[in-house]
Amino acid sequence: MINHVIHTGDSATQHSTRITGDLDGDEGFFTANAAADNLADNAEMITAFHEILMDVFKLYLKTQSFSWHMSGPDIIIYQKILNEHTEQMFAMIGPIADRLRTLGSTSTNAIAHITQLQRELDNDSSTKRSDDMLMELHQDNSILSARLHRAHQIFNHQMDFESVHLLDSWIDQTRERSWFFLRATRPGNKRIN
Repeated sequence: MINHVIHTGDSATQHSTRITGDLDGDEGFFTANAAADNLADNAEMITAFHEILMDVFKLYLKTQSFSWHMSGPDIIIYQKILNEHTEQMFAMIGPIADRLRTLGSTSTNAIAHITQLQRELDNDSSTKRSDDMLMELHQDNSILSARLHRAHQIFNHQMDFESVHLLDSWIDQTRERSWFFLRATRPGNKRIN
């Protein structure tokens, strides 16, 4: 049994792939069991990224929806900021799907898969007040930050440092969003309905 980390690309675009498997005789080829072994070894990381993909996708849609339904005197400012936040989350989706493929899995391929892996109920209320929307986004981003941190621990333990690097960035972005929403809902900032 071998356990390797293969680095490809130049220093600016270096990629790491963890490969585990049995060598087939003296020729150095992986057996058919190697892919299955690799998938089994990566199961915890695959599950973590699938769950994060669903959380990010759901929060992306919720943030976009809230942006469309806000009201109040500072609505243009909040819509601009929420649109920036949705761009951040949308930018996370592709790399998560890429990491899933690198780990030997597939990304989401159907709405039913999103529904199956969803961890919280949707908020389909169309009459929510803007400050309540911001507070809900604060709570959702705080939850996502904690989940990203747990995934970070899993990937760090498995020595998947490319994923760890991505998660570091996403944790920082998510904490910033959470902080913004908390500040926006403080009593002195009540300029939204």
